[in-house]
Formats: sequence, structure tokens, C-alpha cells
Amino acid sequence: MLERPDSRMARRATDGRLILGLVAAALVGLNLRPAITSVAALLDTIAEHQHLTTVEVVLLSSLPIASFGVTAPLVPVVMRRLGVETTLFAAMVVLSLSLWLRASVDVLLLPATFTGGVAIMFGSVLIPPFLRSIAASPFWIGVTTTMFGIGAATGAWIAIPVYELAGNELTPALGMWSISALVAALGMLVVVVRERGRRTSLPLPGAPPVTDASRPWRLNVSVVATFALMAMVYATVIAWLPVMLQSQGVDAADAGALLAWFNVAGFLPTMLLGTIAKRPRLLLGSAIAGGVLLAAAMAGFTLGQPSLAWLLVTVIGVAETGIFGISMYLLVRNERPGSSVLSATSQGVGYVLGASVSALAGALQSWSGDWNFSLWLLCAISLALAVCAGRAVRYSR
Repeated sequence: MLERPDSRMARRATDGRLILGLVAAALVGLNLRPAITSVAALLDTIAEHQHLTTVEVVLLSSLPIASFGVTAPLVPVVMRRLGVETTLFAAMVVLSLSLWLRASVDVLLLPATFTGGVAIMFGSVLIPPFLRSIAASPFWIGVTTTMFGIGAATGAWIAIPVYELAGNELTPALGMWSISALVAALGMLVVVVRERGRRTSLPLPGAPPVTDASRPWRLNVSVVATFALMAMVYATVIAWLPVMLQSQGVDAADAGALLAWFNVAGFLPTMLLGTIAKRPRLLLGSAIAGGVLLAAAMAGFTLGQPSLAWLLVTVIGVAETGIFGISMYLLVRNERPGSSVLSATSQGVGYVLGASVSALAGALQSWSGDWNFSLWLLCAISLALAVCAGRAVRYSR
């Protein structure tokens, strides 16, 4: 039977909307981590160049994650007024401007870091409802999640080389990401123009419509707890991994490379998310195994063996990024169409607790003189993550 012309046109329009949305989502995802990891790689250099006090250094490293939790409740309010596409476009514009001001105006280093963190939070919260609105499959959710890791790894990996190539100038190393964020803003602008007047969401393939009645409270709690525990580990690793490795005898350059590798190592599990999500038992096993592997790697670091660094960081990268991908899938699958409440709650609670645990880990190290107490704390959090992630997957089924 020949396909009717109007049916072909409708299908092409739907395909075009999906492709355009996926490209825009990938560009946004690429820009949600470099602003943080590039500063982490250059933290000592920035402190020296701008004569920062100890308090200012702590603020610089913790402001982005702290701003996540502070602004999370605002995201659903703004989204309801502007729509998910327009809000994402505005977030990328604010991020681009903030990164440019942070790099070029010394006195705006901390304020622009905060506004950049706000923009990143808006982008992170709105990616799940945006992916749901364009009916992204689990495979493409995995691709978008992978872009988070690519951006984080690139930010950590090239920050120091760019700084050195620029004649030891900070502006290019910090400001180059404002251009990348501007490209993401342009991508979202195209989506906004195309979607003007369209505010309906397509159903996620293979998932029933989610309502308050069909989504029990225990699922909500499990999803929020999974993301929160995952964020505690992620925030602590991002903030302290290079410092911890150097305290165990790893060279500073290698420690920076390992921070980048931590983000790269998780590419495979996120790219396989589409296949894993189609098999409930495999998804459940992956969620539980991720937490157990994280706990094992944290325990391994207490041995203080530099020769194990690459292996342990690889395990952490695979496990942490894999659970992040599963968390994003759960947010996309279980978020109500046209809403961002579950995503905002999960990420708001998660990143506030993440910043708190990161600060606690640093305090424990200062008090004890080594990282063992902090590592055992992360080990316990990882085991709790295995339990909560498993329950979230079971309830979501």
C-alpha cells in the first residue's frame, strides 16, 4: 500500500523535529560540565593569578554546585511561564555571558561563577523533560548523557594546555567555553523558532503516560535518593580526586589526566543505555553493580598505592557515569509531560547534598591528615546508592 503524501509529510516533520531536538540537546549537554572541570584543573593557577584567599578558593570550587540546589525550585516556575525550549535557550545565553565575564573581568570571578552555575542547573533540570517532549529513545538519552561526560573530560583535559599555549594567560583557558555555550544557545534558538506555538509533548516510546496516580510516592523517593547519592560521589570526586591522588604520590599532570579519564571512562555504559534499558533484569543488575563497584574502588584507594590509580579511576568512571545515565533515564521516563518537578527535586536535593558531602570530605581530610575517613564515607554512600538505584529501577518497571 502506497503511503499517502500527507502521512509522509507528517512523518518527515516528526523526524525533523526529533533530529533537531537531539542535536540541540547534545549541544546543551556538552556545555553542562566544562565550566566546572576547567576551573578544577586550573584552581591553583587561578588562585595565584588573582591572589585569592583560602575562603575565595573554597567558594570558587563550591559555588557552581551550591547554586544548583539554591535555584532548583525556580526551574519549574520559569518553565511553566516560558516553556522548556525557551528556558533552555535563555540558560545557554546566561551561561555564555557568565563564562565570558568570569574570564575577562577579575572582580566578577565569583559572581559570574554563581550565575554560570545557575544556568547549568537550569540546563541540567530541563534536559529530561526536553528529551521526553521530543520522544527521545533510551539510546538517544544515553547519547545526550555521554555528551555530559565529553564536555567534562574536555574541560579538564585541555584547560592547562590552552593556558600554556596562550602564554600563561587565564582568559582564553576559561573564556573559550563561552563560545561553545553560545553555539548551544543558537541550537536551542532554532528549536524555539520551530516549536513556537507547539507546547504538547509526545509520549516516550515504550512508556505509559505518567500521572500522579500511576507514579507511587515510593518511586519518587527512590529516584530522588538515587540521584542524590550519585551526586554526592560525583561532587566529591570532581572536587578532590586530583588532590587525593597527589597526596598518594601521583604526579600533578597525571592527576589532571586521571580527572579527565574519570569522565571519559564512562562513555561505553552510557552509549549502551539504549540496549540495557530494553532488558529490565539487565538494567536492574547494572544499577546495583554500579554502586557495588564504586564502593569497591573507594575501598581500594585506602590502600594508597599509586600503581592502582588508573585501574581504580577507570572503575569509578564506568560505575559513576553508568549510574548517572540510568538516573537520567529514570527522570525522563517518569517525569510528567510538561513538568520538571521530579527532575528539579532530584537534582536540587542531589547537588545540595553533593556540595555538603564534598565539603565534609575535605574537612575530614584536614582533621585526620589523610583521605581514609573520606573514602570510607564514600564507600558507605556507594553501597546505599546500589540499594536505592535497584529499588528505583524496580519501581519504575
